[in-house]
Amino acid sequence: MALSKSNSRQGKNNEAKTKRFYITLLAFLLVALFASWFIRAMFSPNASWRDVEFDTALSRFDYNIMLARVEWMRQGQPSDVYLSLAEWDSAGNPSIEAQGTVRVLMSRTGWPMARSKGVNGCVELWHLLGQAGQLKRELKVEYDATGQAPLCKFYYGGIEGFHYYPNSGKVDKLY
Repeated sequence: MALSKSNSRQGKNNEAKTKRFYITLLAFLLVALFASWFIRAMFSPNASWRDVEFDTALSRFDYNIMLARVEWMRQGQPSDVYLSLAEWDSAGNPSIEAQGTVRVLMSRTGWPMARSKGVNGCVELWHLLGQAGQLKRELKVEYDATGQAPLCKFYYGGIEGFHYYPNSGKVDKLY
């Protein structure tokens, strides 16, 4: 009888060890699968976090278009306005200190205007109002004057990112 108790205890012990082994193996596999998915997602060429700098530049572009419009109205509709290069937080304090201003030519209807026409004008406005530095991916620009209103098409990393309508100041984010 003592022998049978010992065998049953040993069998239960083996079952517990086997069960523990399978649970450990399953946990290891799940961790390995999650880690490989995470690494693939983070370092993928299409990872969305890589587009943050473009989104920031696009927000700056849109903001500066509206700021130029407001300054144009506030100053009595001059032919050009000067915008500060500093970026401001919600409390009105400069969050990025910068010295100087940028001169923005304005159209008669009160929207930022480039000296150049066509694609070169679109690129000029982008560099003047949006881009603070180099982007990680290529920015391609097309100009389309065939519709009712001319528009600048901006492609970032081969994907159509946004449209800008120079006659109305409208920015359409496409993704």
